[in-house]
Amino acid sequence: MHRRWLALSALTLASLGVSLTGGGCDVAPIVSEKRHFTSTVTLSSEANLIVDMPLSVQIDAAPVRTSVLADFDGTITASTSTRAKAVADGLAFIVTRPDAQTVKISFPAPLVGTNYTGAVRLFAPPTLKLIAGSSRIVLIKSWRGTIVAAAQGGVQIDDGCCAITVTQAPQVVVATSLQAGAPIDITASRQVDLILPERPSIALTVGLNDNSQLSILHPLFPRPIGGVPYAPVLNGGLASVRVLTQTGRIVIRSAAQ
Repeated sequence: MHRRWLALSALTLASLGVSLTGGGCDVAPIVSEKRHFTSTVTLSSEANLIVDMPLSVQIDAAPVRTSVLADFDGTITASTSTRAKAVADGLAFIVTRPDAQTVKISFPAPLVGTNYTGAVRLFAPPTLKLIAGSSRIVLIKSWRGTIVAAAQGGVQIDDGCCAITVTQAPQVVVATSLQAGAPIDITASRQVDLILPERPSIALTVGLNDNSQLSILHPLFPRPIGGVPYAPVLNGGLASVRVLTQTGRIVIRSAAQ
């Protein structure tokens, strides 16, 4: 069956004048230039950090409170070596300040005929309000301030805390060790995976509607009962967590799984 399909495909391509060996048309060569550079953005009294990237971005909490360190490690491709080198040599983080309380760090979108691969990594004070966006994936680690994120490839938050809002992403993964007195409020537009300790002390509230579902994979949590709000309290409920999604599933699982 597979051989027959391949034979038919070859005949169809041949009838359209396309060669399977690549001789039917001219393809522009692809030339690569690697680059790795770091920039430091000095902070004064800013309370908000906006990150807007066309690449995957990882944002780590840093002990330094007076600056943001931005790192790019990747490859620029173009049709000629001259073009690739010119674009690579001109790459730099774009830093703007929309207002006195906000600093924005972004990266230029690829020009026509060029492309970037690689990733961006930022180290920043974790108490800032973080607004992060990417056309690929956003990974945030050990953040203690408010998070607002959107990414076409998904959002992952490790050791998450406080208010987390994901406005656009096919999936959100939030792993938290839970802290008493530091409530977590997760609002997402699609699927949410909440990863909790093996024996959490938690008061959990799950918000569901007609377009969302709940899946319990954590062995200590009770099974949901249809038509009854899901709000279990485990081991004293020292940490408070609220999860709400507009569509998709909410999955509760253990870090040991």
